[in-house]
Amino acid sequence: MFMQRSRYSALLQLFLAITCFAWVTTSARASHHAYKMGANQVRVDLPSNWKAVPEIFGLELAFVGPMLRGSRPSLSITDLGLAGASLQEKDPQDQAREYAEGRKRWLQKKGGRAISFDDPQKVQWSKNVQVHSMGVRYEIAGVEVVERSYTFFCKKSAYHVKTLLHAAVEREHEATVLKVVQSLKCL
Repeated sequence: MFMQRSRYSALLQLFLAITCFAWVTTSARASHHAYKMGANQVRVDLPSNWKAVPEIFGLELAFVGPMLRGSRPSLSITDLGLAGASLQEKDPQDQAREYAEGRKRWLQKKGGRAISFDDPQKVQWSKNVQVHSMGVRYEIAGVEVVERSYTFFCKKSAYHVKTLLHAAVEREHEATVLKVVQSLKCL
């Protein structure tokens, strides 16, 4: 009798694990969304449990992911226009220095503190998409936040993309956030 119960329990656990895995993978399946931004349309692949939030807090376009332990990941996109394309030629070290100075000033005003800065990166994501990225980890109001900024270049225009994650849920969200960011394309 004990063996039958433990076998039944093991089968039930296996069934529940497979069901949960299937639900999670299908509920987070990505779909293409296109948005007019400046002279171009920008396409992003969003998991189905993410939402677009246009024109919030002065941002042209933002997306939020699912709530987890009181926080949700966010991603915003701002059109820098044709003038922003000149950033492509700017030295990443100079950009990183300006970024760090700006974040430190902002944190000082808000009563926060910088924990660390990521090294700047210049990456070619695809044939037509070049990206500069840098980031900061900071603490504000007792919450540790991971911020990553990307400058995304396409069709002689530039876009600023910013992601924010609470460090407490970074592991759970970082792969999905990066996948969403890397899905960005100009149409």
